[in-house]
Amino acid sequence: MNKRLKATVCAAVVTCSFLAVQGTINVSPVGVDVVSAATNGTPTAPTPAPAPPKNTSTGSKANYGSTNSSVLLRIGSSGSAVKSLQSNLNNYGYKLNVDGFFGPLTLNAVKDFQKQHGLAVDGIVGPNTYGELNPTTPTAVLGRGSSGSGVRYLQENLNKAGYSLNVDGIFGSLTLNAVKNFQKSNGLAVDGLAGPKTFAALNAKVTAVVPPAPTTPTTPEKPAPQPPVDVVSAASIVDNADAFQKAIAPKSKGGKWIISITKNVTTDKALVLDGQFVNTKTPPAIQRKIALYSQDDKHVVTGRFTLTAPKLTILSPYASIEHGNFKGDIYVSAPYFKLINANIDGNIYFTNKAAKDTFKIDDKAGDDKTAITGKQELKLNSDVDVETSASIVNNNDAFEKAISKDGKWIIAVLDNLTFNKEIVLDGTFNNTKTPPVQQRKIALYAHNDNKVTDGRFMITAPKLTVNSPSASIEHGVFKGDIYVSAPNFKLVDAIVDGNIYFTSSEYKSTFKMDADSTITGQQWLTTK
Repeated sequence: MNKRLKATVCAAVVTCSFLAVQGTINVSPVGVDVVSAATNGTPTAPTPAPAPPKNTSTGSKANYGSTNSSVLLRIGSSGSAVKSLQSNLNNYGYKLNVDGFFGPLTLNAVKDFQKQHGLAVDGIVGPNTYGELNPTTPTAVLGRGSSGSGVRYLQENLNKAGYSLNVDGIFGSLTLNAVKNFQKSNGLAVDGLAGPKTFAALNAKVTAVVPPAPTTPTTPEKPAPQPPVDVVSAASIVDNADAFQKAIAPKSKGGKWIISITKNVTTDKALVLDGQFVNTKTPPAIQRKIALYSQDDKHVVTGRFTLTAPKLTILSPYASIEHGNFKGDIYVSAPYFKLINANIDGNIYFTNKAAKDTFKIDDKAGDDKTAITGKQELKLNSDVDVETSASIVNNNDAFEKAISKDGKWIIAVLDNLTFNKEIVLDGTFNNTKTPPVQQRKIALYAHNDNKVTDGRFMITAPKLTVNSPSASIEHGVFKGDIYVSAPNFKLVDAIVDGNIYFTSSEYKSTFKMDADSTITGQQWLTTK
């Protein structure tokens, strides 16, 4: 009887889609402002395919609606709708001549506005851009920790009333202070909550402000420098053990890339930091952070907290524990774990060599140095018990042989591997199920007897060509570009830190990825 696979390997991804705009002008594939303007879902790259820039769009914003939101405005447009657009842009600090003609100056102002508000920078004014220019009063009560377009509306109107907030859609300490100050100045209850009474007073204040008169055409002024963001929107802010456990879960179970605690947290349960994440930087990078501290508006650490648990397993690659204390033992099963000004009152065990080799301490100046009271040692799992149909590899030569036509249907990687040349997954294989099914799997992980993942690995190569049908990359990271030349390619709990090119529309249409996978680059339809 074949034995079960105990160690296997994989990689993860986040999808990006691109829209081509119908009309007389070309729009870059970072996406357009409105869905109704889309024609072809996937741009066709020229031959040879260039390496496109990574997608820096932060995604579509909520559409608050507008009487003109069904009208697409772009360079060359004219009329009353353009006059309204120019007037609205002037209210945000631009200096446009309200002449009803969408020329280069208006185009530059639109692009700058889109960039400042996290929209796709395409220079086309549709529902999303209209929504940011003409938001409506939120109906929900907003308070510290709220986020989204409603908070953005609040911040913009507070700025119109004389405050200087970063319009980031995050209700942090700076926004809280501004709300309280506004409430105090206007005879309202000072509770820091933006509800109907606060919005009514704010709207009355803002509408009383006389908008600037149109000026002669000039280059739009950049908005004044903004203070730093006071909170990260992708963070889970937690103050108890149950919330912490949810926050450290994979994406599909509600996890976040930053987990920030606001006081000491203690649990008698073993904790697992699981899932693969990318941060919200531009361009995005693989990262997971447990923040055991508070900070002020200048990002100076003002408080350190303690997380206590009998065991913490690190399954997220590029994870870190920062500026606080952990009491318990840490089991590191993923590469590039890092400690930054953290105290570990316990031992650190590495369950595979790759995790130990890539671990580092990266202390920042101005804070206590990292201290580990216990030992740091390699604590390998018991002997690997694998299927005879699997190739278990831990070096480049073995991996290249395993992914060839003469290899096995499962390629299980037990170490980080780096190539400086193209690698090719080739051949057609069936798995060992009953009945057998066509399948090829690159398993970038190890698991225990209970089929629980207890190790993740990474493959780095400039290019991976997938010629095997029904292939998958699972539970790990691939750094580089992937060229898919076979149907039914799949990503399972994997990150692809690069682009994916499909050499036919069939291969693209049959591609799948689960909610825990991420692609940091773009997806392209191309020719080899």
